Amino acid sequence: MDPERLGSSENSFLGVCFADYRSALLGAELVYSDGASQRFGAEGSAVYTHGSSRTMGTWQLTYGGKLTLFWPGKHRKSFDIGWAREGMAVVGLSLTDRESGETTVGRFRFADDRPGPDQPT
Repeated sequence: MDPERLGSSENSFLGVCFADYRSALLGAELVYSDGASQRFGAEGSAVYTHGSSRTMGTWQLTYGGKLTLFWPGKHRKSFDIGWAREGMAVVGLSLTDRESGETTVGRFRFADDRPGPDQPT
């Protein structure tokens, strides 16, 4: 999977998926390789779920692709955000921790992709 940074030469292609990072964050849940997921609300809420644990926080996105997450206990994490692609398809977002440099990919999961009450998880 290839992370793609804002300002890359490929930006013209991105409009086929989402207009910008904000619409991507609001348009789909992000699912990480460890099974955790994250949802972002238009009012600034963030919900991180891992197993049966759920953490509520807030988020802020600044121009230039900096995503900052605020969690209880004054815990704060900042990321450079980019598109994660497989070939020419945008499949999620890459989040590079601005402190450690570690990159995590969250794959898009849309409401229609979530298991319903009669479907196995």
